Amino acid sequence: MKSHLEIFRPVLLALVLGLCAGSPPLSAATTHFVYIKDIAFNPYDLTIAAGDTVTWICQESTHTVSPSGGTSEAFCGTGYLFNGDNCSQTFNSAGDFYYRCLVHSGFYPAMNGVIRVTALPNNVLPTISLTRPANAARIGAFFTFEAAASDSDGTVKQVEFRYGPDALSVTNSFGIVTNSTLLTNNLYQFIATNNLPHGDYTLVAKVTDDRGGEKVSTAITVTIGTQLTAPEFGLTTNAAPAFQLLVSITPGSNHVVQATTNLAGTNNWVSLFTNTASTNRFYWQDTSFTNTPFRFYRVLQTP
Repeated sequence: MKSHLEIFRPVLLALVLGLCAGSPPLSAATTHFVYIKDIAFNPYDLTIAAGDTVTWICQESTHTVSPSGGTSEAFCGTGYLFNGDNCSQTFNSAGDFYYRCLVHSGFYPAMNGVIRVTALPNNVLPTISLTRPANAARIGAFFTFEAAASDSDGTVKQVEFRYGPDALSVTNSFGIVTNSTLLTNNLYQFIATNNLPHGDYTLVAKVTDDRGGEKVSTAITVTIGTQLTAPEFGLTTNAAPAFQLLVSITPGSNHVVQATTNLAGTNNWVSLFTNTASTNRFYWQDTSFTNTPFRFYRVLQTP
């Protein structure tokens, strides 16, 4: 006599087979390989799916696989890879993630790479573009940083504003802005108050949507000029009437001292003194300050 289990086993087996035949196969994460050889990442432009892993295999010495271009992913960090070494990273968010070899990226274009992670199912990546400041603008260390960001199939979660010395190293963060400070026309704004030293900088903004999709804006380059502090004024004690200015300024900067007796117009300023600062302050006397009821001064930074 057959047991109940033996009777029902064919039915159960048929049911299981039927369910397997009617169900789509589960998608498995994939591991992709990038080979470092002949002073190049091969391939240096790789497209993968969210959840996939990339393994870099070093077949020569000496290289790094380090983040660049505003990328937040760690990649392999800044440590050196030697012949036979490898490292891996899993990418769970959609977006374009840039990296480079810190040793050779400036001389060999193929030592700059990008991992393009495709959007999660049915998720369109957000868009972002910088609106302020303008490309190639000369600005002060305190400036308005603004970007337009939107997401066609969801919402923008946040926008991060970044800066760096060049397009490959835009990894420093000014700060993150969320929808709580959203302006009109999908504008996200941040007031940069880091008081950066004067020089050339590259700026980008990175947007993240509500499903983890990321996009980095096209980079722009700006020049931060030297900063003037408010001049200090004081009358001298000379016998002859004179007015003395004490001006704090960045050494090496060019400036001009101007004066006027009428603030009503725009062309009434007269240049009295030009100089290149050798120290962080200078004294100057206006000996022409005679027989004048009042006079206004200003100090302008010049190229």
